[in-house]
Amino acid sequence: MTDATQDWFEKILANPAAEYAAPSEVLTDERLTGAQKKTVLAEWELDAARLEESVAEGMGGGEANKLMEVKKARLALDCMA
Repeated sequence: MTDATQDWFEKILANPAAEYAAPSEVLTDERLTGAQKKTVLAEWELDAARLEESVAEGMGGGEANKLMEVKKARLALDCMA
């Protein structure tokens, strides 16, 4: 992986929701390998779980939580393998 590619991938990992409108878009991104897609979705799931916990504690900022969408995308990716 080149430095530019690594930087691009690290940017996606830092905030998958900024790069993709929906978790399902990760599945169709041909720039990513299967392993990278798994990593991105796993990171997005962690972010969504943290957001859900924050909302439950009354600290949500009004952003839409896509936890279920991420879980569905991860399941779909597992089925594709």
